[in-house]
Amino acid sequence: VLGAVTRRALEIQAATDGAFDPALGAELAALGYDRSFEHLGRRSRLAERARAPSTPTRALVDGDHIHLEGPGSLDLGGIAKGFAVDRVVDHLVDAGATSVLVDGGGDIRGCGPSFPIGVGDGLVVWSHLGAVATSSTRKRRWFDPGDHPAHHLIDPVTRRPSDGPLDTATVIAPDAATADALATALIVATEAVLARLPDFGAHALVRGRDGHWWATARAPFTAPLTPIFDASCEESP
Repeated sequence: VLGAVTRRALEIQAATDGAFDPALGAELAALGYDRSFEHLGRRSRLAERARAPSTPTRALVDGDHIHLEGPGSLDLGGIAKGFAVDRVVDHLVDAGATSVLVDGGGDIRGCGPSFPIGVGDGLVVWSHLGAVATSSTRKRRWFDPGDHPAHHLIDPVTRRPSDGPLDTATVIAPDAATADALATALIVATEAVLARLPDFGAHALVRGRDGHWWATARAPFTAPLTPIFDASCEESP
């Protein structure tokens, strides 16, 4: 399974020109994100930590074996939850289920009858349109060892928390792993990834740091409605 999810992560990394990068684990650890978030959320200086490696890490997959070139580490947090949701849906369908809705803490995918899923400020998407996932910098924020504001969505170019124009991105895609990874990539490389969404059969609803929401052309979001699930809670534990 680890080989399969890493292979999919590398495929999306290549398809997004590196905007989604699964090999930023050392950068997150250097910011303090390897601690319990209940401690990170407090404004207190963390203990000094080793610097993130200056050389980018490259992951290679050979069957079920994963090789890392460079001094860093893998972090599959931007895809593993969606990947797990897909596996659960596939397992249930293979077992004969005809009505399925799996919520992995904000990464949601259904099969069968359509259900309304809330995606932010009353907007709703229907589950038959695809899997839904959200990434955001609004909730999980803390202070790094230098007492600077930080969040967990790392820009692969600067190797620091993203400072782009968005603070939230919701993606609808054919599967939850793809939606999960693209939502992360949209935060760190907005324009480049928006241009690639049609290649994945995906749509997006994004929130700028000014608080305004924007949707891609013909995105299947509807007027306010009471949802039965909330896909805007990607940052929940």
